[in-house]
Amino acid sequence: MERDNRPTLVLTWDVARDKRGVGEGQWGYRPEPPKADVLETPLFLTKPPRIILPETGWLQRRMERFAIWQRPELRLKRRLHGMIATVMASVAPRTVWNMEKTGRIYAPGQKKASLGGFRITHPYQLADIFKELITARDRHLLEYKAIEILLSMILREYIKTSSLIREKKFSFEAEAREHGFRGAHLERQLKIITHPGEREGIIRTIHDSYFHTINYYIYSLLSREPLKNDGSLFSLYCRALFFMARLDEHGAMQDKASRRNLPRRKDVLYLVVRDQALRERYNRDREYAMKIKEVVRFFPSDQE
Repeated sequence: MERDNRPTLVLTWDVARDKRGVGEGQWGYRPEPPKADVLETPLFLTKPPRIILPETGWLQRRMERFAIWQRPELRLKRRLHGMIATVMASVAPRTVWNMEKTGRIYAPGQKKASLGGFRITHPYQLADIFKELITARDRHLLEYKAIEILLSMILREYIKTSSLIREKKFSFEAEAREHGFRGAHLERQLKIITHPGEREGIIRTIHDSYFHTINYYIYSLLSREPLKNDGSLFSLYCRALFFMARLDEHGAMQDKASRRNLPRRKDVLYLVVRDQALRERYNRDREYAMKIKEVVRFFPSDQE
C-alpha cells in the first residue's frame, strides 16, 4: 500500500502559542494577472493536506449568531478557519465541511453539509490570504502554518499545470525577473519624459510590472523554487517596493518613498529568511550583508 505522506494539522481553540512556528499596489487597485498566466481550468489538489479543524459547540454558535463579544484571539481563529475551509473547498471539491456540528473536514462519501468554494485559475485570486499570512502579527499560531502549507501546495500545482500547458518549465522567479527588468527599464526612461499624459501612462505600466514582480517573488519563495544565488531578485523586489511607496493615492510621483506605504520590517524579514539564495550570499559576502542590513533597516518597525 502506498504510504500517505500528506501533512496532518489538527487545529484547536487554544490560543497559546505554538512553538514550532511557521504587495499590494499603492494606487488603490490591483492589476489583473497577465493573460498568459491565467489557467483555463481551475486548480485541483489530488492530495490536499489533512487539516482537522476544532469542533464548534452550540454555545459558540449561539454567541456568534447574536454577535456576543468574543476574545480577539478567538475571532482571529474563526476567521482563519473560514479562510482554510474556503480554500480547501475550492482546490479539493470532494472535501466536505460540516459547519453546523463538528466543524471538521470529512472524507468523500460522507453525507455532510458542504462549503462552497470558487474557481482558482491564478494565485492573485488568493491575494487576501497571502497578505494575511505575510502580515500576520502572531505567526506562532498553528493556523498560519496550515495556511502556508496549503498555499505552498497550490503554488506548486500551479507551476506543474502551467508547465504542462506551455510545454516548458514555468518559473515564478523567471516571471518576476522579466517584469522587474521591464519596470526598471521604463523607470529609467521616465526621467526624460515630461509630457503629463505620456508620463502618467508609463507610471501605470511601471506600477503594474512592479506589482507582478512583488507578488511573483513571494510566490517563488512560498513554492520553494530554487533561486539564483546572487540575491538579485530580492534587490528587484525592494526596488519595486520603493517605487510603489513613491506613488500617492492619485498616482502622482513623490520625490521620496513614504515609509507609511512600505511594508513592515517584520514582513520583509519573513521573506528574507525564506530566500535561501540571498542567505547564502549574505553569509559569504560581508559587503553584501551590510547592504542588506541597511535596506532592511529602512523599512518601518512595528513601533513606527
